Amino acid sequence: MSNKRAFSLVELLISLFISVLLLSSIAYIFNKFYSKLYASFLFQRSESSLLYISEILDHDILKAGYHYDGPGEPVMWDSSAKELSIKFVDYEKSGCEDKKWSDNEPSCNYEIDYYLSNNQLIRSVDKDANGTTQSSTILPPEITVLDFNVNLNKPIIAYNVKVRIPSILGTKDIEISNVVLCHNWQ
Repeated sequence: MSNKRAFSLVELLISLFISVLLLSSIAYIFNKFYSKLYASFLFQRSESSLLYISEILDHDILKAGYHYDGPGEPVMWDSSAKELSIKFVDYEKSGCEDKKWSDNEPSCNYEIDYYLSNNQLIRSVDKDANGTTQSSTILPPEITVLDFNVNLNKPIIAYNVKVRIPSILGTKDIEISNVVLCHNWQ
């Protein structure tokens, strides 16, 4: 008869319990680390997107009114609808440098609208100023736009965008403001 000893059922259950406890601890630590890393990533992405919104608004506003001789003003703000409308001839496009709005050159005339929709700032571009638009959000979905305001004082355009971004410690409210001198709007 052999004197080999095996593990008892109690010993197996205790080792199984310790293994499960150890694995769940590792999973918990990984989850906490990953969630902090993800929150940090969202915060950094959000902050870089805020620079983008300022850059694109400034770029469009600087072009406002360039060779615009159409009806109405090239820059309009509807405070009740929270909508900014900008019209210009795109002088950066080849062949458009000396064109005027009234020349009806389809590839040169632009109308760009900014408006709030479902707490997102939408940029709607009508490349031919013929009513056919391409709309897109200019901020990632994790950024909530709380308010959008524009103050027009010809030729100065001041804008203010209030946003809420995710941060490591919850959320953070940030205000983006700028004043742009629009040389083409006179």
